[in-house]
Amino acid sequence: YRVLEAASPVEALMLTQRYNGILHLTVSSLVMSEIGGRELARRLMIQHPMMKALFVSGYDDETIQHHRINQRFVLQHPYRQAGLVEKVREMLDAT
Repeated sequence: YRVLEAASPVEALMLTQRYNGILHLTVSSLVMSEIGGRELARRLMIQHPMMKALFVSGYDDETIQHHRINQRFVLQHPYRQAGLVEKVREMLDAT
């Protein structure tokens, strides 16, 4: 995978504006200061409409459902590196 890394949502938006390639997937925390994960994904999808979003969260299933987030787009804390890689592959392979 080619990974673009940003320390904040604002940095992610600036970084992706300069990036000429295709964004296939964004991985971000669901809750962040400045801009939340859902809003970040929404903004990125304006420029990259085929992009998928994976959210990382410590919230329980009930809270995630309450916020109308499909559980298949969420990786819950704690997780192992292998779990992240597996979820990324699952997201990229999904149609």
